[in-house]
Amino acid sequence: MDIINKSVSVKQLLLDPNNFRLDYQITEDEITEDKFIDSQEETLLKLEDENIEEIRQSILDNGFIEIDRIVVKKSSLHTDDLPYYIVVEGNRRTAALKTIYDDHSKNKINVSPELKVQFEAINVCLINSDDEEKVLTLSASLMGIRHVSGPKKWKGVQAAKLINRLKEYGKNFQEIGNLLGIDKADTERRYEGFLAFCQMKNDPIFGDKCNYNHYALLLEFIPNKYSKDWLHWDGDKFDNEITRNVLYTHLTKAQGKKRPEINNTTEARNFNRYLAIPEYAAKLATGEVQMSELPDLPKDNASKISYLTKFNSFLQKLEPEAIQEEELNTLLNEISKTLMTKLSQGGE
Repeated sequence: MDIINKSVSVKQLLLDPNNFRLDYQITEDEITEDKFIDSQEETLLKLEDENIEEIRQSILDNGFIEIDRIVVKKSSLHTDDLPYYIVVEGNRRTAALKTIYDDHSKNKINVSPELKVQFEAINVCLINSDDEEKVLTLSASLMGIRHVSGPKKWKGVQAAKLINRLKEYGKNFQEIGNLLGIDKADTERRYEGFLAFCQMKNDPIFGDKCNYNHYALLLEFIPNKYSKDWLHWDGDKFDNEITRNVLYTHLTKAQGKKRPEINNTTEARNFNRYLAIPEYAAKLATGEVQMSELPDLPKDNASKISYLTKFNSFLQKLEPEAIQEEELNTLLNEISKTLMTKLSQGGE
């Protein structure tokens, strides 16, 4: 069987320093397994920043409930003839349990007799395979269920990094989507977004200013026809250095500025709308004009409909004597409704 039940001690569990949740820089190099033991303290400190105190208190109050099992894989490391197991899913719970065990061992806290027993016999799910690709596939499926399409979602770029890892192993987008519980198109979009993010992260000028929030913003420029043409997106990178630098300038905070020009997805979409107007696209490409210096964009259909809805509401609330001519009131209502119908159908 690929996944079996296993009883292990808390000392046999190795926190994963390559946990996607902990790669704050996203493109950090992975730590090799032979350095996992030396990395445990640093990994534990990182996990303590991930709000494990609530989990720790719950364990102290209620015991270590094993309904939601920790998932582990085999490790080549061992001590005192006991093998180690690397935590695939459940690193926060494991970290909380380890801090309790450590405090108990140093006589800093008292724990229940039941918890003492669990320290030596934790029931886990073991991915029982020596095939690296199979272990990755099963791990990805479990992580995808919880953190990509499931209830405890990672930040978007962390999920995209998992997609990239699977792509490196030769999986196609349909296979990856099936593993993670998302459709093929979404899988490909996230993958391309990760490549765009890595390109910015590795940029010699803007890389130091790049953070995980830029992933969601860069995603807005990949499927859009105008930004793809303007930036020369070729499927894995923005190939126009001039316009790429203009975009990065808008995405990062300039000296003396309180915030970047593009700080959220709405502003990113507005940038794309400016690119749809050739005159503004040309001005932005010079790098001498910023988005905030351009004239206001025409209202989009959603905004126009919103205004008309408010206008209709205004008409309905008017006292009868406010409009002396009944025909005028009827005409205004008809015009408003006709405009809303046309806008809802996509007409400008």
